[in-house]
Amino acid sequence: MGLDYVLVDERSDMALADNGKDVLMPMVSVTIPLFRKKYRAARQEAQFVQQGATLQKEEVANELTGAYHRAWFQVQQQADLVDLYERQIERSRQALNLLLSDYGNSGKAFEEVLRIQQQLLSYEKRKVAALSQYYIALEEVNYITAKTR
Repeated sequence: MGLDYVLVDERSDMALADNGKDVLMPMVSVTIPLFRKKYRAARQEAQFVQQGATLQKEEVANELTGAYHRAWFQVQQQADLVDLYERQIERSRQALNLLLSDYGNSGKAFEEVLRIQQQLLSYEKRKVAALSQYYIALEEVNYITAKTR
């Protein structure tokens, strides 16, 4: 509902009743929702787009969390391997020292000394490889968590 006011100029070429008198018109308008389905669909589409963005955000967060846990597991696993190889190296060195003293006394078991030395070198190689993997996994954790040194 509304009110419309129109200014009317006086016409000099004709003689009319109420010539030049301004007009005041009450107005009533009715809107028929012909395109209501279209607007409802647009609103629903916007809601679905918003849900999609929320789900994408959750997916990225879940992927980052999973990557973090996998990388942290690798860090712990490689640290455990480094500890294991250090213990094995220590035991191999003790065994080598015993075999060297036995070889120095009797002159026997030279092949056993060589075997223990090879085993010691093998453990040292494995330890270096485990340390390398440890630092790679640690840097991956730092990358995921955006840590800098």
